[in-house]
Amino acid sequence: MALLACAPRRALVALVFACALLAPQLGAQDAPIAVQVPLLVKVLAFDRLAQARSTDRGAIGVLYQGRNRGSVLARDEVIDALHELRLPDGSPVRCVAIDLDGERDLAAALARSGVGALYVTPLRAVEIATVAAASRKASVTTLTGSRRYVEEGLAVGIGLRGDRPRILINLEASKLEGAEFTAHLLGMAEVMR
Repeated sequence: MALLACAPRRALVALVFACALLAPQLGAQDAPIAVQVPLLVKVLAFDRLAQARSTDRGAIGVLYQGRNRGSVLARDEVIDALHELRLPDGSPVRCVAIDLDGERDLAAALARSGVGALYVTPLRAVEIATVAAASRKASVTTLTGSRRYVEEGLAVGIGLRGDRPRILINLEASKLEGAEFTAHLLGMAEVMR
């Protein structure tokens, strides 16, 4: 089951353009979740190896810290944004909230959940390399709204260039997680090696 049925390139280009029109309202360093989530879900459709993985590509995990108020608020906002989206067959995106504070083995939690992608909310006192290692072990593509997290080893993010949303791809991280993005997407994204 692919996340986009037809014309994913045109849809992604249209969404990036629409987000660019909203950009003057964005403000902070990273794009708002309402802008990030639709773009990130569309990016997943450009993964040529997604069908080869045994995960549910319609399921997206949301990693958060239950004892971190900012992380919990971001979790709620991401889940709300994901519930607004539909897969090509009309079914909703399935969300799986994963509380990092309650998990001893994140890789095992990811395997149990069956998610194909993992959105990482703002975390406190956590090394992103630990999250990246778990996602690589479980072959789960990581998503985030933090440029710093992409620089530290997560695969895909949405950042801002000036006041415009920009797709960020850590090429090495995405390959280690089992993703292979199309040349078309890589041409539109800011690729970090």
